Amino acid sequence: MATKTRPRKERPALSPKQRRGDPASGGRYHIVVRGHLEPRWADWFSGLDLRPLPGGDTCLQGELEDQPALHGLLARIRDLGLVLVSLNRLTESKEGIGALET
Repeated sequence: MATKTRPRKERPALSPKQRRGDPASGGRYHIVVRGHLEPRWADWFSGLDLRPLPGGDTCLQGELEDQPALHGLLARIRDLGLVLVSLNRLTESKEGIGALET
């Protein structure tokens, strides 16, 4: 018995305005890992800004192109044996970019 397959519907392309609210389109991220990383590691982390935090953690913050870029970054964190403390997507607010998404 042959099974019927439904034709796949093509999704229309989204405008940049529509994509801004879509997490799959990328965005700014605030990532905290355990341990202090020196600024020379920035190239390993897609050019994100690295800042040491009180208590021995490091903040990685910046723009990631899309979800595959985020997953690649998380794989690097894992492969280096770093402990992921937190991950937050930042949203645009009236004051500008930097508000944590809830």
